[in-house]
Amino acid sequence: MSVIVTHQLSKTYGRRRGVEDVNLRVGAGEIFGFLGPNGAGKSTTIRLLLGFLKESSGTATLLGQDCWAKSASIKQDVGYVAGDVRLYPWLTARNAFHIVGEIRGRDILEEGMRLADRFQLEADLPVRKMSRGNRQKVALVLALAHQPKLLILDEPTSGLDPLMQDTLADCLRELATAGHTVFFSSHTLS
Repeated sequence: MSVIVTHQLSKTYGRRRGVEDVNLRVGAGEIFGFLGPNGAGKSTTIRLLLGFLKESSGTATLLGQDCWAKSASIKQDVGYVAGDVRLYPWLTARNAFHIVGEIRGRDILEEGMRLADRFQLEADLPVRKMSRGNRQKVALVLALAHQPKLLILDEPTSGLDPLMQDTLADCLRELATAGHTVFFSSHTLS
């Protein structure tokens, strides 16, 4: 089954082109790297897939549903980390597990704490006292904690040291082995 399908997906902003004629097919259990230089349209494509933007032309589906028309229901089965993570300064990872769990309608505290430990993240430290890399870890753990069918990551290794990059890679391989799909963008070929 194809989890992500785009056909001639395009987005324009007046005369300026965001993306043009993107054709993708990503299957269940795949780890798909969406590579390109800065400004190539990777984040725009991700925003289209998540229904944050409406396409100018073409089509896009996630999990067999139209990305724009079914955006709200799709998000129940998707984990997402934006390229520019922004979190409330007062937030702790533990608080976030409770808040996101309420929004998702499921308890993610146990899995969130397990992942926080794996990523060497202090669960009770407020975001305002965290390094950029630790804020990135909070976002990653929140995206992973509900074990989404599809995980979409925009530049996920930004701010992570090499050890945490390896930890993330291990987590992504484990998800894919379990049949989940991972789609990540990067401008770094390695």
